[in-house]
Amino acid sequence: MTLTDLRELLTSGKFHHATVKLGRGRCWDGLYIYEKGEGVGSFRGYKLTGAIPYGWGDSESPEMTAAMELVKSTGWSFGAYGEG
Repeated sequence: MTLTDLRELLTSGKFHHATVKLGRGRCWDGLYIYEKGEGVGSFRGYKLTGAIPYGWGDSESPEMTAAMELVKSTGWSFGAYGEG
């Protein structure tokens, strides 16, 4: 997912929530984006749409920082359903 994709999802009204997942190993760390959805691939009225990677260095990537700015007032969370 790109920042443009995230902006479009936010303005479309399809955005459901975002979840930060860290400490799973660098290939899994990042901001996971979910949209409203029903049917196949959906769980409790939403489904995974994409992710913005945290980055491979010692600090988060500029894309992750920008994505967090976009979703900071949406009620994002740490972890995921069933993970604390």
